[in-house]
Amino acid sequence: MPNLKDAYNLCAGVLKPQRQGTCGLYCFWFSTLLLNSINTNQKPIVYPRKHEQRTADPSVTKGNEARSLRDFAKTSLGSGQGELLTISEILTTIIRFRWDWVVHVSGGEERRAFITDQLKANKPVMFSHLAGGARAMPITVVPPDRQCGPHWSLIIDEDADHYEFIEPNEPTALKRERKDVVLESNANVDAFAMDKTWVKPVFRKDGTIPLAISSAQLPELQKLYPTLDFSPAATYDVSRRQALNNLLVAVC
Repeated sequence: MPNLKDAYNLCAGVLKPQRQGTCGLYCFWFSTLLLNSINTNQKPIVYPRKHEQRTADPSVTKGNEARSLRDFAKTSLGSGQGELLTISEILTTIIRFRWDWVVHVSGGEERRAFITDQLKANKPVMFSHLAGGARAMPITVVPPDRQCGPHWSLIIDEDADHYEFIEPNEPTALKRERKDVVLESNANVDAFAMDKTWVKPVFRKDGTIPLAISSAQLPELQKLYPTLDFSPAATYDVSRRQALNNLLVAVC
């Protein structure tokens, strides 16, 4: 029987990188693609954004799409950009789109056995983690420059000492990290709370400036790029409670 790694190799050309703030939604989408690739009892593939559905199915025209994950998160969960910040938000999303879940929240070394058991059953495991650097890899502490944040990735394979996972910013190349680093990062996500207010500036993304900018970053960027128009085309509120430490969610 094919496993999740086999399914990933078949689906890798379909996976698309997330847009800012939607890492959890994209991990859920990736899960549905992998599971439908290996299971005969298929469930609906979900799409984080409407254009992903139109790309996957040319018969779907603009305005005729099914409800997107991002639309649900924004209108039903109060999510600013599509971010998922609590166990309630992620499970509500999975249930709403007719999928099932197995969850582990107690932390500790029991997480190793939980992940192993889910992977053996061909259930990909979404894991929250503290992410830093350009590649958004798991890190274990908040760096001095505080260039980090909460993030979701998707474990699909393991060996004795490492997990292999899909990181939503670069989904077409599997990432690999030591288990102890992944689990420590998973335990320390809430050491950095996501910034509460974000601005989408009038100017288009130029490859250097993020699509949406946190209010904490805005003053420094305005000084660095005085000719760009930072007036808001849209603003996002992320003032909801964040509780992501130790959260592991297997999709099935």
